[in-house]
Amino acid sequence: MPDQLEATNRVIALGTETAAGTTEKDESAVDDNGKSIPSSASASTDTKVNAPVTVLEVVEKPRSLTGSKRRDNHGAPGKEADFSTTADSSNKDALLSASPADAKVAATPSSVSERPPEPKSPPRSPPRKLKRPSAAARRTHEVRDQEVAKRRQMEVHESQRVQTELSRRSTDSVVRQHYNARPDQGVAQRQYSPIIKLKSFNNFIKSVLIKRFANRDDVVLDMGCGKGGDLLKWDIAGIRGYIGIDVADVSINQASDRYKNMRRRRFWAEFFTGDAFGMPLSAHLPRDMHEAVFPVDIVTMQFCMHYAFENEQKARQMLENVSKSLRRGGKFIGTIPSSDAIIDHISNLPPGKKEWGNSVYSVRFYNEPPRNGIFRSPFGQRYSFFLEDAVEDVPEYVVPFEIFRAMAEDYKLELIYRKGFHEVFEDETSEHPELFDICRRMGVTKRDGSYGIEGDQREAAGFYLAFAFEKLAG
Repeated sequence: MPDQLEATNRVIALGTETAAGTTEKDESAVDDNGKSIPSSASASTDTKVNAPVTVLEVVEKPRSLTGSKRRDNHGAPGKEADFSTTADSSNKDALLSASPADAKVAATPSSVSERPPEPKSPPRSPPRKLKRPSAAARRTHEVRDQEVAKRRQMEVHESQRVQTELSRRSTDSVVRQHYNARPDQGVAQRQYSPIIKLKSFNNFIKSVLIKRFANRDDVVLDMGCGKGGDLLKWDIAGIRGYIGIDVADVSINQASDRYKNMRRRRFWAEFFTGDAFGMPLSAHLPRDMHEAVFPVDIVTMQFCMHYAFENEQKARQMLENVSKSLRRGGKFIGTIPSSDAIIDHISNLPPGKKEWGNSVYSVRFYNEPPRNGIFRSPFGQRYSFFLEDAVEDVPEYVVPFEIFRAMAEDYKLELIYRKGFHEVFEDETSEHPELFDICRRMGVTKRDGSYGIEGDQREAAGFYLAFAFEKLAG
């Protein structure tokens, strides 16, 4: 205790001496009467304010260090604070020996003068060793990969299906618009056509085909009847009834008008608008007619079946409609572009060329055709066909005949006749010389007066063939 009092006195004395030295000039100051001015009178200066504050701060600190009687929570005197336990002895000696300014700094709390050290980041753990996936995990990954591959495959198939559907709609629309836009020419107008010889020759081939396979009192289903250009031929054949269906509504109206304007109508006829290749035939015909008339004796398709070979689905739907419509022993007859003629032309094309033709017709493939004549797919082999005064760059499809024949067998249809147009003309007129009278009436003659066709129109006629199938039992 005496030591602490002695230390306190030393600090007070030290502070007093400092203050005295600081204000020595102020204490020696006198007023006008020669009296000394008290130190409190000059307290307005900065040095006089700071010195006492320094002393007070220094004095107050030892007071806290010397301690006092502590009181407990009830106000009772407590034990005297022990300096040795509340302050480090080295700090005490430095405080007692320091100047007032140093003492002030030393008395500043550590929370103000010093910042706590920055916390160190925890040590990083070593990288984990990768473990080989278990068999179950590997199977899970395999299943997931299979599902992803399957989903992508389904997306590709769906995209292809959509593109095919859009292409089908586009082709059907082009064909429909083309035939709807074609005017219905009368007999007088047709005589001035630049391809009148070709038209006459084609009509003769159809007449021969009908004469060969039709019987009196037959009922005929004409799939792709167009404007009804064959109505007179069927009338000559002596049929009992006729059903015409076509995708072009304008053509159907013209066919119906042509039937009504016939001089003599010895058979009944009904006409319907519909797609006989893309949908079941029953979707287009009244139920009572279907039940009363079908099965029919003959199904005919003239210059239109190639549109069904846009894809396999349409080709099979077409054959199903034919087979379901025919009675046992009934005939399926028609005319189509000859795949043999197409392959012959392709094999003679120079490298890089995709088209051929003459002044009357032209064929242009969208993709370069195979020189060996073997198409990668039997369906969708598209080309653009032009025929002067008849067909204006309408998309058509190759009908690989052997594929067609094999598919027809799946629907109980057996091939009984297949000939190119020139072969039909030569064989039929040789076997039946009376046909020359028909040639004469129809104008199927050359410049020298002989029967037949010549020049560019002859080449165009060689582009087609005629066929006939018979419906088998079952």
